[in-house]
Amino acid sequence: MLDGLVSMGTTYNSSFCYNVSRGKLVTIECDYPMFYYLESLLYRSFFGVFFDLVEVLLLSALWFCNIWIQRDFMEAYMSSVALPLTVSTIMKIATLVWNFLFPREIEKAWLIDMIYATSMTTSQLTLIQGLPFLLYMATKMGTTRKQNYNCCTWVPFLLVLMLSLPLSAIFNMCSKPTFAAPSLIMILALIIIAMAFMFALIGMGCLAFTCCSGTKMAMDMLDPVVFDARSRLGWVMLFSLAAPITFYPCLYCYVSLAFFLDLSNDYDLLTNEMATRTWNFFFGPSVLIFTFVILPSYRDTILCGCKYRQFTKKVQMSQLNPAMTQISAMTTTPVIPIVSQQPNEKQLKSEPIFQITGGKPSSGKKGWISNTNFLIFYY
Repeated sequence: MLDGLVSMGTTYNSSFCYNVSRGKLVTIECDYPMFYYLESLLYRSFFGVFFDLVEVLLLSALWFCNIWIQRDFMEAYMSSVALPLTVSTIMKIATLVWNFLFPREIEKAWLIDMIYATSMTTSQLTLIQGLPFLLYMATKMGTTRKQNYNCCTWVPFLLVLMLSLPLSAIFNMCSKPTFAAPSLIMILALIIIAMAFMFALIGMGCLAFTCCSGTKMAMDMLDPVVFDARSRLGWVMLFSLAAPITFYPCLYCYVSLAFFLDLSNDYDLLTNEMATRTWNFFFGPSVLIFTFVILPSYRDTILCGCKYRQFTKKVQMSQLNPAMTQISAMTTTPVIPIVSQQPNEKQLKSEPIFQITGGKPSSGKKGWISNTNFLIFYY
């Protein structure tokens, strides 16, 4: 966010340090905020290397899972979030390497910082704005129990990504906060609208659980996305509340920058900037951890190492007719049994149900249908 304002070294010293005169002696004293030390610990020390490695491993696992997951709207959503998040992770590692190699020329890495901030803001906006579409698809799947995955499933998430990228670029690449103010206001408006729809759809999901919990309908039991649609809806609602947990502090920094901070005060601006970078550092790992812990598609793929869930406890696959994939609704129609007549079995006396009215047999007489090897009885 506004990385044009952030240049390590002289900019920090000129903003946080000041001259103190004691008689003829002039000394320099510095008043660094708490987030200055946190940012230095995360972006310029080996402590941040550990989190970077964790994020790289989690991102690699996510892209690997996308290869195996098929016909699942969660894959489309997480792919749109992971694409800019991958770029931000690469830039984060590049920042760390630059700080280690050129510790006295940190201000020259402005391009890396700008790309990192832009990709990180894009990932955050894509996550927040994509949640209403994710909740809508999960609610629709849980109520209809029909698979509607196609190329149109990717369209809303790609549109959200295409909208977030230019807004993030304008916001982060402007060197003056007054120039970035329109894009910042638009970003906050989109976030508020997306969160309003998110909470509304969470309420609709709770109603879906209440109204459809006892409803039985036809569904494809061989598709795990359809079979577990209602439980997946609950996991998606939990994910929508937990995943943006590290974005909420960043949202507070955005609101402070837009409405409360004095834009002519470098101390306040840089403090807000470092607070934003500190929370941005944990955004990627936290979202990926919640993805593998909460979302069933990725959790089952990682734990089971398989393409689809194992339904041995729910459905005995060996007992299903391979030609019948649609399970019809329960019916109360009585079944008339068909009993085969064996040659050596004693025939039971029963009432015939057919009457022959034509042909060579004596008309008008009751009898059995000839040339058949079965009898139909009343049960």
